[in-house]
Amino acid sequence: MDIIFKKVIKNIPDDDYYINFTTILLMLANSFEKEIKPTEHVNNMLGFMDIYISHLEGDKNRFSYNIVRNNKGLLSKARGIKDRFYSLFSSLETASDLVEFNIIDAELSLLCKSIGLIFDSEEMLLTSMTDNIKIFERDIIELAAIYFIHNNNQNKIESAKFILYGLHLRYVIKGYKDIKEFYFKNNKENLFLELRKYENDAKRLAKENLSLKRRIEVLEHDNNKLRDEYKNTIEKENVILLRKLKKANADIEVLKKENNNFKDLIDSFYSIDTIDLGLEDEKKFDFSRIRAVFVGGHSNIHNKLKSILPSNFVYIEGDNEGFDDNLLNNKDFIFIYTKYMSHGFYYKVMEKCKKTKVSIHYISSTSPEHIKKEICSFIKLKD
Repeated sequence: MDIIFKKVIKNIPDDDYYINFTTILLMLANSFEKEIKPTEHVNNMLGFMDIYISHLEGDKNRFSYNIVRNNKGLLSKARGIKDRFYSLFSSLETASDLVEFNIIDAELSLLCKSIGLIFDSEEMLLTSMTDNIKIFERDIIELAAIYFIHNNNQNKIESAKFILYGLHLRYVIKGYKDIKEFYFKNNKENLFLELRKYENDAKRLAKENLSLKRRIEVLEHDNNKLRDEYKNTIEKENVILLRKLKKANADIEVLKKENNNFKDLIDSFYSIDTIDLGLEDEKKFDFSRIRAVFVGGHSNIHNKLKSILPSNFVYIEGDNEGFDDNLLNNKDFIFIYTKYMSHGFYYKVMEKCKKTKVSIHYISSTSPEHIKKEICSFIKLKD
């Protein structure tokens, strides 16, 4: 076995290659009734294969902290490497501690600076990509175990280099996975069901609008008929019909306005912040004279807007269906943030807007500065 490991097996750091090779060796030895020497190689192979098979049967990851924890010998080596790694840092708690001036060893400090230059070349920081993630001891133990498996030593500096690279790579991967998860929860495909509801409402209102038009046609036909049949009472009948017609036309105007609101709402789901509003001078605009309410969104976006808009703006969170609708009284404008609100909240706002006849505008932007520009653009348009 010593000869095979030194001269036959290639130095490939891959579990599948090692498993395949040792499986064939064990099968050949068993088929030809040959003994494998030294015997500890057999025990090592069988132990590794047992862990590997049980790991796959348990539908676990290829490598994890549990694998290290269940192997007492490997865990002991990994902890030793981990302790040496911590001794090279003044402090090591979050990703912000992975900087060169926090490292005691000069060689490792220079390596950390080089890694930082890679991030600088892409105009990024590890802390910004990971939200300054907390560094867990188990992550370092896993990396230490991987180093020992592939290098079979506990060299303080070499293992520290491997772990330093590994922490940067691991937390970038975690940051990527978080962004990927957020994207698939919030992209337009996943908003399709929500959007389809509004589209169905718009279609329903369009049908009602068509029905009202047909009713008007019927009323106009009846009007003509009555004019011919009842000349003596034509004025009286005309007054009645005109009232009905006026009411029908008023209903149509209300439906048209609701249709336009739904269209604006639907369009806002497809809007993005890259639209150039052409407002170079929004900073000079006098917002303090505006009586406005910003409805929809959560506290995070409200807090950011409060820092760039005057205090005369009123804010109502998009899931607060029990808000006092008197907050919408005596206002010049209602700005509706469509990215975050419940159905009940939206319909309550719209019902109040119908009564007050206040001017409304759907906010499609997501960044506070762009929202400010969009508000300024709408107010200037109304002026």
